[in-house]
Amino acid sequence: MPERTRIGTVIVLTRDVRASRAFYADLLGLPVLSDEDGMVTLDAGVPLLLHPADSPQPSRASINLQFLVADVDGLIEEAGLTVLTPPHDTEYGVREAEVLDPDGHAVFLAQPL
Repeated sequence: MPERTRIGTVIVLTRDVRASRAFYADLLGLPVLSDEDGMVTLDAGVPLLLHPADSPQPSRASINLQFLVADVDGLIEEAGLTVLTPPHDTEYGVREAEVLDPDGHAVFLAQPL
């Protein structure tokens, strides 16, 4: 057992593993750790597992993912992402936007100020 509790793996249920891989690996730049058996594992500081699901229920859940990126505005413009909350400067020192991944999961993109 680890000395302290920490996140072991983040699992993202997806209808289309390839589309999700393009979003998280190609667009956000997360390195691919493995791509086999219809699942993709990425390195997001902890393993991020893209797992196929028959019918995930996208929602704005109470647990969210935030990814630190170099240029929030540029990334949104370049990729044509669906934006839920436009980029804005926060009181906690990041420029942040809430966008949708290919399965409709809300994720935050944050750029340190």
